[in-house]
Amino acid sequence: MANITTIQQLTDCIAAGGNPNISVDFPDITCDYDISGRTINLENKVDIRFSGNVTVSSTTNFTASTGNATITINGIVVTANNGGGNGDMTFDELNDALDALTGPSTLESVVTALPVEFSSFSGKANSRSVRLDWSTATESNNKHFEIEFSPDGKIFKQIGVVAGGGTTYITRNYQFEHQNPAKGVNYYRLKQVDFDGAFEYSDMVTVDMGNKKVGKYRLFPNPVRTSFTIEIPEGDLPTNVSLINTLGQEIRLSYSSLGDAFEIPTFIQRGTYIIQFDWNGETQFERIVIQ
Repeated sequence: MANITTIQQLTDCIAAGGNPNISVDFPDITCDYDISGRTINLENKVDIRFSGNVTVSSTTNFTASTGNATITINGIVVTANNGGGNGDMTFDELNDALDALTGPSTLESVVTALPVEFSSFSGKANSRSVRLDWSTATESNNKHFEIEFSPDGKIFKQIGVVAGGGTTYITRNYQFEHQNPAKGVNYYRLKQVDFDGAFEYSDMVTVDMGNKKVGKYRLFPNPVRTSFTIEIPEGDLPTNVSLINTLGQEIRLSYSSLGDAFEIPTFIQRGTYIIQFDWNGETQFERIVIQ
């Protein structure tokens, strides 16, 4: 590993296919480097700042001689694993993100472009409450989660806030308890909010607190691709059939040319939705997954 004290030495080392050991601060590295397959080591208390177009791959690796090294990439501070002050992510987390790459990328995109990636979101009914569990695979600039509840899948209200993990590339698990939920089906979604105010919604989950539906019906197939059927005894037909997305927006559905099926509009994206329909004097709600 070549000892590096100047930008020219760094350029020459990378061009020659070497692994640089950086022993001085570089406050502004504006060169365009391809460090795919390279190991970059920073010595004690070395701080570097990349602002050039740096190409990386799954075989790029960053190490530090002590816990006091820092890399800054487009405002994201990466610190060595055992110290280095407050940072947005550690060398280990950066290397984990690099390991997950399927091809060449830029170092800037690796640390700034990944949004919050939900791994799971589920709800479980207890005797007098609903427990919500969710996990994330990655988070970028994540300030907090706002937990939203709706009794009908249309109008949501905030019932709690859980702090986020900032920027991280390791799995994080979260939990929230909704006390005294509504009777019947309860609808939940997560509003993930960044530090800059940007936000996005999770898929919606439903938890049935034990209401008894009027009569029996069957909605199939579920998951669905192009169309589904609501089968009701004695030849009755559902009315006012609608598809509701995670924002509470309603899309009215009509019977297809097949006669007894409802077609999914081609512009509908994949995800979890709520089917709402009227039957036997009551409004029914069913969760459906569109593939």
